[in-house]
Amino acid sequence: MKNTYSYAVLNHSCIKLDEKPFVLEHALEEYIVEHKDILSLSIEYSSPSIEGNEVHANNGRYDMLVQYNDDTYAIVEIKKGLLNLSALSQLQGYLKGKLPIIAENVFGILVGRDIDSETIAKIEQSDNFYAIVLKRYFDNKNEIVHTVIYSPINVTRNYDKYTLHDLQGRIINELGKGRLMYNIVKSYVEKFHPSYRKLCSEFQPKLAGRGARSKMPIIKENTLCPNDKLYIRYFKDELECSDKKVIVCNQWGKGNIQGMIDKAKELGMKVTSLNKQ
Repeated sequence: MKNTYSYAVLNHSCIKLDEKPFVLEHALEEYIVEHKDILSLSIEYSSPSIEGNEVHANNGRYDMLVQYNDDTYAIVEIKKGLLNLSALSQLQGYLKGKLPIIAENVFGILVGRDIDSETIAKIEQSDNFYAIVLKRYFDNKNEIVHTVIYSPINVTRNYDKYTLHDLQGRIINELGKGRLMYNIVKSYVEKFHPSYRKLCSEFQPKLAGRGARSKMPIIKENTLCPNDKLYIRYFKDELECSDKKVIVCNQWGKGNIQGMIDKAKELGMKVTSLNKQ
């Protein structure tokens, strides 16, 4: 499936447009950081947030890690020239390895100046790869960026959504796994105004299957900076304990949420799975 759009309005004065491609991948990466809406793929995958660039992981270094919503991330691989099967294979390798985040939906995006027909065919038959072909032109006054998006033809994904009946009597619908966990902790904090130590004791790492010495606890004092490798693994919306401001881990998937759901029920909350398709 192919979608085409431009980031500037072309006039009809027959002025010749000169293509000015990005010479360096780093320059193209900087341009995307400054114009992140280029990574908007559809209504579903809009409003991208760049959570990190040059992200180091066990299986390589990603050019970008992008978040679309609480449960949807993309790994972006940028090439200054042709997008081909080699570039797609590199991206596939990243997705098969240990990822820097846990999320319901993680897919890959290639960005480059052009794409060959074999790679288009592979992307259209996939269910988790996209490509963005980006061409930059100049007339005598304007910079014009023209993009073409290639996406899977048939994509069927299952997402579990939840309803939370919290301790304040609120009913919060359509929560993904990450936001469900965040709202469980938020409700407890609002109800009991605990100390930081008490909150950490109530929501121990073992609820998520993490050991007591884990470097990624469920609750953490809000001291992380963007350069910290744990920064992207916590929600930026902080909560206030009686003595500290804290943040909540956003690393939740099917394999580690049940302990927290059981804890919510123990505390008097009700969690219902909506099993959205």
